This record gives sequence, C-alpha cells and structure tokens, in this order.
Amino acid sequence: MKRDHNQNYHDLAVKSAISGYDELVEEWDKQKDDIKKDLDELDVPDDDDASVSYDEDFLDDDVAEEVAAEEVAAEEVAAGDAAVEDEEVKRTSEGKSPSEPVSGTLSLLGKLSAYVPAFVKDVVQKTTGKVWDSEVKDELSRAQEALNGPQDELNDKLRRLGDVDDKLAKNYGLNQEWAKLEDQCFELNEGEYTYSLCILGQAHQKSNRDHSSTYLGKFSAFTGNSDPISDEHYAKQLYSEGTRCWNGPDRSVKATFECGLTTELFSVTEPEKCEYAFKLRSPAVCPLVVKEGGKPAAAEKSSPAHEEL
Repeated sequence: MKRDHNQNYHDLAVKSAISGYDELVEEWDKQKDDIKKDLDELDVPDDDDASVSYDEDFLDDDVAEEVAAEEVAAEEVAAGDAAVEDEEVKRTSEGKSPSEPVSGTLSLLGKLSAYVPAFVKDVVQKTTGKVWDSEVKDELSRAQEALNGPQDELNDKLRRLGDVDDKLAKNYGLNQEWAKLEDQCFELNEGEYTYSLCILGQAHQKSNRDHSSTYLGKFSAFTGNSDPISDEHYAKQLYSEGTRCWNGPDRSVKATFECGLTTELFSVTEPEKCEYAFKLRSPAVCPLVVKEGGKPAAAEKSSPAHEEL
C-alpha cells in the first residue's frame, strides 16, 4: 500500500494506515536490536555462524518436532499413571493390599523406558558404561522381581493374619466346639436331589439328574433358645438369603442338631415352600460332664457302650 500510494491523493484512512505501518516497522527494528544485544550478552553466535537458525515465528521445524515429541511423552506418562491406578482399583476390589509406591514406580519406569530420548540413553551409556535398552532395562526387571517376592510374601501373611482375626471374632460356642467343624460339609441323597450343608458356611441342593445346583443360603445365626451361654442356644442354626423361589421367598435352611458320636446329615424336609428343615447329629451339641480331676468329658449317652466278653 505504501509503495503504490499516490502522494497527491489525500485519503485520510490510507495516510493513517501508512503512518501506523511506519511506526510498527520502527518499533520492530528497535525490538530486533534489543534481542540482538541480549543474545550478544548470552554469548549466542550470530545467525551467520550459528548451527541453528531462528525465524520470525520463533519455532522452526526441528523445534516443532521436539515439542510434539514432548507432548507424546506426556500422554504416555498420563497413560502409565492411569494403568497404575486401574491396577490399584483392581487389587482393592479383589481384597488384595494396595501395591507399594516403589513397586508402581518401577513398573512405570519400565513402561516409559521405551520413550526415553536417544540422547538421554547415550548420556547414560557414557556415564555408567551400561547400554540402556539391555542392561538398564534388565536391572529394572531384576529390581521389580526382587521387590515382588517380599511384597507377595507380606501380602500373604497379612491375608492369613486377617483370617485369624476373623476367626477370633467369630462365635464358635461355649467351648469353641464349632471351630473344628467350620466349613466341613455333609450330604444326604434323597433320590431326586442331594442336599449338602457346610457347617457355618453354605447349603445347597443338587439335582441328581442334570447335576445343577441351587443355593439354599449361608450361615446367619445360632437360633436355639435366647440364652447364649446355654448348650441349647447352639443346637439350632439358620442359613438364609438363598436363591429366590419362583413367586416365593428366598430359600433358607433351619438346621437342628442333636447329640451323636459323629457329625452327619440324616434328614431333609420342606415344611414350607422353599424353607428347608435339616436334621443332623454331632458331638458338638452333646452335653459335657466333669469327671474327677476337673477334666470335662462327653456325657455318657454320647459314648458307645462297652461290654465285657
């Protein structure tokens, strides 16, 4: 516009635009001088001698590629963090202890090693004498394995300790007589179905035709008399929250125990729809008598008769 402008044509808008352009050029020349002075103070070589050129957009193709590479690396780091977080959520949902921060860090380092720039790998090799893609990654793997062993052992001990704590908190009867029977299962074949009861565990009904299994419930409570310090309180047990019947209630089992030399399931009935009555014998409900010396022993009625020949 300035080059083709007719000086004899007095257009105020054109003159204003040309004046503004002249001021911009003057200011830009001043800024370039200031930039050159700053570069001289930083001992940066001139454009003629420099191996890297700068354009007016401040970013050439090489710099743009580096910026793009950094963005990709940042995305990979975010993906690695998300993977570690997903793993922690999975471990928690499975009842496992969360991974230690060091374990997650080593795992993340192993994943990110593929994105380490080449010049960094060269520096590592020059300073340590180790090749990144083989020796360094191998050391990361060995460190991860060395950490996983003690960590898995610790998690196993914590799990076992939790199991012990759960058992200590349970009610196993006046003399802990139900502790040994816990999760021991007893079956009774009634022709069409086979019924099973796992003490303080679950009850099932299995079809003898197609072997399909129906969940009858899990242990809920001791339901004998209301006195928790009496033997009768533990002679009846409720197993509830089984599979719901068609147009009926949730299946459940009322188990009644009577004294016997061995634990066995000997009777199954269904007095109400989807409410089962199991009868069992077990030494666990046999009364104890105290002999001379203060040692408890099973009542005489639970012991077999001994006849002299």
